[in-house]
Formats: sequence, C-alpha cells, structure tokens
Amino acid sequence: MHFSLTSLFPGLASSFSSKRPQDSPQTKLRKTPPAPSIVNDLKTRDRSSKQDANLPTVLSIAYEMFRARFANQRKKKVHERADVSHEVVASQTTARLLPSLNSISGIGTIIKTLPELPQRSSTSESATDRGEGGLKVDERTCDNDDSISVVDPAVITLIQREKAASPSGTNSDEEVEDSKSSTPKSDGSVTSSLTSACSDGEALDRADWEPLRALDHSSFRKTLWHHLNNSVKYCEDDYLFCGEFEGGYNFVRLYRVINSPNDGEYVVKIPCVGTAARWQKQDAYMMRSEFGTIKFIGERTKCPVPEVVAYDDKLDNTLGAPYILMKACTGISASEVWHDAHPIHKDWDRDTVDFPSKELASKRERILRSLAQAMAELRHLEFDKIGALDFETVDANGRPAIGSLWEWNIDPDLTAEDMATEKALIEKPVYDSSLELYTNGLLDVWPCEGHEGRPGVIYGVLDALFRSDAFAKSVKPGDSEETFVLRHDDLNLQNVFCDPDTGEVTGIIDWERASTAPRSLGYASLPKFLALDWMPGYDVLDAPHSPLSLQMYRAIYADAMIKATGVDGDGKYTSKSAMYQAAHAALFGSSEGGDIRDFVRKLLHEVPGLHHTDLDLYLTWLGEHWETVGSSVKEAIRKVAKPVVRTIDVCETQ
Repeated sequence: MHFSLTSLFPGLASSFSSKRPQDSPQTKLRKTPPAPSIVNDLKTRDRSSKQDANLPTVLSIAYEMFRARFANQRKKKVHERADVSHEVVASQTTARLLPSLNSISGIGTIIKTLPELPQRSSTSESATDRGEGGLKVDERTCDNDDSISVVDPAVITLIQREKAASPSGTNSDEEVEDSKSSTPKSDGSVTSSLTSACSDGEALDRADWEPLRALDHSSFRKTLWHHLNNSVKYCEDDYLFCGEFEGGYNFVRLYRVINSPNDGEYVVKIPCVGTAARWQKQDAYMMRSEFGTIKFIGERTKCPVPEVVAYDDKLDNTLGAPYILMKACTGISASEVWHDAHPIHKDWDRDTVDFPSKELASKRERILRSLAQAMAELRHLEFDKIGALDFETVDANGRPAIGSLWEWNIDPDLTAEDMATEKALIEKPVYDSSLELYTNGLLDVWPCEGHEGRPGVIYGVLDALFRSDAFAKSVKPGDSEETFVLRHDDLNLQNVFCDPDTGEVTGIIDWERASTAPRSLGYASLPKFLALDWMPGYDVLDAPHSPLSLQMYRAIYADAMIKATGVDGDGKYTSKSAMYQAAHAALFGSSEGGDIRDFVRKLLHEVPGLHHTDLDLYLTWLGEHWETVGSSVKEAIRKVAKPVVRTIDVCETQ
C-alpha cells in the first residue's frame, strides 16, 4: 500500500488549490483525532460495549459520586471567590487601581488587579491546573508606593491561594494540581537546555554576537586560503563573499572560492560563544565531537551530510575564533520549499500553508520520503552507551568512545558573570541503560515517588511510560544487550536542504548537539516540525499545520522509514515518536520546551476514551483511588506507548 496525501485523505485532493476560509468554523475548531472508548468515562460507560461490561460496579459508582462532589465543590469555590473579588474591588478607592472586569455567567470576576504586588518568578499555571474556577491575580512589585500602606486581607488570601505547595504540603488537589519541590525544574516545566533564564524571568544568554560580527573578511579569506589553496600565492579576489547568517547558536559566513583546484562554495561556522569572554574547554570538546560526528557519518553511511574540511577549536588562530570549515550543501533550505516561500523575501503565507497545491503537495511528500531514507542510513551505526561521540579515543576500527554531553546550564540562580565561566555549562553523564537514563531523569525533575494525590499520579503515569517497551530497553529483535543509535537534536526544516524543483533532500546540517540515544529517540524519530502538537504551547489557530495535517504527514514519513529500515528495524518507533520526543523533552528540555503536566494530559488523552473526559477531574479522582486503579492505568499507558509494528507489504509502494 502506498501512502500519499490523497490516498490517506481523499477529500484533500479537491482542496489543493483552494484558500483557507477565514471565517470557517471548521478552521477554528480543529481538534486532535478522536480515540476509542475507555472504561472510566461516564459517557462511554452508558453505552453498551465489552469494556463497559467488565467494569467493576464499585468503580463506576465511586467515580460518579466523586464527579458530582467535585463539581459541587468547584461551583462553591467559584461563588466564594467571586464574593472575595467584590471585596477586593471595594477595597480599592483610587481610580487607577480599579481592575478590569470580565463578566462570566453574570459574575464580575477579576482578571487583573493590584499592579503593585510582586510578580511570581515561577512558571504560571492555568486556571484549570490550579482549580481556581477562572480567577487569576497578577502580582507586581510595590516599588515603595506610599499610596497603599496596608494590603487588604482578602488580597492576601487570594495570593496565598496562588502559592504552590511543597510535595509534603497540605494544599488540596482541588486548589493546587501539582506540588513543587525546591529544584529548579520541579514545577514540571523544563526550559530548553539551550536557554538560560534568570530569576526575574529575563533570559541570560551565553551568545556573544558583537565580536563575531566585527571579524574582518580578510581573516576569513586567509583561513580559506590556508586550508584550500596555500600552495599558491594568496589572492584576496579568489574568495568571494556570498552571505552572512546568524542561526540560533552559530555565526556563519559563506564564500565562493575560484581559480583553485578546490573551487566551490564553502561555509565557515563559528559558535555564538566563540569569543574570549565565553569560550570554555567544554565548548571546544563539543566542537571536536561535532566535526568528528559529521565526518564519521559521511565516511560510513550515505546520509547526505556536509563535507567537512577542517576545524580549529582555539581562539588564537588566523580567524581569531574557533570554527568549522565545510563545503556548502547543494539545493536550498527545505523550509523555503515546504512553505513555498517568496524567492527573494523568503516569507510565506500562514493562512494557506496548510492547503498546498498539487505540485507543492508532491514536493512535500518527496521531502518527507527522501528525508526518512537519508536518516535511515544511520541504522548502520550502533554504540554501546548514551552520550556524545568522543573522537579523542577511538578503537581499532576507528569507532569513537562515548563521552559526556555538555549543554547550556538553565539554573535560574546563574548570574551574568557566570556566563563567562564553566558554570554556564552542565554535564550530562554517560549512561549504558535506557531505563536508568529515564528513571533518573524523572526523579530529578519530578521527585514525587510515593506521594499522594496528583503529584503521585503523575509520577506513576510517567514511571509506567518509561518502563514500557519503547523506553525500558534499547535492543534490536533477537539481541539481549542494549545498543544505541545517533540522534539529531534539531532535525527541522531549516536544517535540511533539498532540490527546489523536486523536493529531494540534498543535505542535513547542524549536528552540533548530536549524540547517541535509545532507539525510540534515535534516527527514526519524526522531524521536529511534525511533532509540534505534542509540545507545550501548540495552538491550532496559530500553528502552520492542523493536527489532521500533522497526522497525515507523520503517516507518510513513518511509511518511508519502515520501508527503509525493514520489518524489524527502528521504523516501528516512528509513528509514535512525537509522543516519545515530548516525553524526552518533559524531562530534559528541548528547543520547543518541555512540560510534565502538559505531556501527561496529552498522554492520557491517547488512552482509548479519555478524550471525552475532564482530565482535571480525572487526575484528582485518580489521586484518591490510585491504589485501586493505578495498575490498570499503568497498563493502559504501556499499551498506548507500544511501538507500531507493520508488515513490510503494507509499506510497499505501487
């Protein structure tokens, strides 16, 4: 069977050339694809089904009684807090302190008030997460304002309700969903491992761009001459400047070399921390790993990586900065092709991107299939540990050792001065067990093992996930020893090059944070842009693609990956790798962020039937009945996370 855009979704064929209707209800109400039924959903239990028949009566009654009690408690709290909000309004006698009011069901509810109160530095929670019935108070600094000398007691009560309890605290699950420990990540929200945030919420950035922008072109040209053409006299005119780019973490200049045996376009890539004020020995180690990884892939697979020429991990060189020199990839950015970007301005229409023409749809399918085939080439490289490739130690076959991975530190206590020291980096140790990696990561981020209520439930759900087949042991069929594979940390459209006419992938760049990983998180993973709906902050109205479109593109990519890796290959992980990547990000962060609570809700929605259930209510109910139903929930999670195994004939093309 051959998966294509039109074969998966026949209705799409007639809309290839249509525009997105601006006011269409369907446009604004797209939802995640529905799932089958579950025994713990009241609506589902009312229907006749095999699952319903096996549901213990005591659980049905308990859940129904709990739902009614929870609803009454929440309704009561809404009215109580509405009364308090009126007291707060009455206590403000100055016009400038009058809050904005929002009428909800005839009740005046404060949306913003007291601009003088201090703003919390911790990650904010939604009203649903707190069980606050829609009431929210913004806290800001008083700044010694003499106009308020005494804070109204009602205001103090509201602020106290906003405070999160410690794991051993006494706050009820209805008021606070999740308990928090003193660790920086314990609120369940993990910032990208490449972004550091200070306590006031503003980012501390290691990047030091200005010295790099000031580098003279002559130093770049002489560096090119030194590596490419130093057997002849240096001539500045043989090195033509073509462009300059600043990526997320690199400063890049592109030159065309002429009148040389090595004619062509070359890229000089400098890390954004490649200055005297930022560069550390750990950065140099990671640069050597990146250069070696690209070269290793190019020599041992057919994966289209850039041809690396040279590197220098020191500051005292001709260029005056550490760099990697490589040949430029042919083709153009896959992002431009995918989005049908303007050839000059490079912008694209967000309103029509989800409704491609037939020609563009064909290019997109070619991008997905050829990218899957390219990444599947990495199946030939296997390793015995999880970490970064360390080429300072290689075996007799030229295979590198596995060393620690160094990333930017996101400790909120870091200062601006720390950005110039080794404190700005954090070491991720080497692991030889997939289960150990994830269980240790879970305890670090969510130390709530054995806790009661929702914190304990969330821990139990995630622990079950990381002990499932996809995470617990990274083995090939028939093997007993774990082996690990390469993972591209930022496989996204901007890091892929392709033929502008066909969409065929011609190059994959940005391997600077590549490492070995469990097979479920390795080369067979979906590109990041196909997993965005599993990441925190996904908004269907603002995202380029709806969940239905993402599902369609994922099916094409998974089909191509299974075809490339075979029935017993790692392609079995691809269909659900958006889930796996979100789970990984919830513990360790990513460029899209990570959030444990957001992920757990999305994971539970995948359990058959729970897409009809109020998960806020359900999590609280589970907290009271975990000893009774916990084992059933864990088994459901393991089934949801189970890799998809297909027979090879399903993947055959026509």
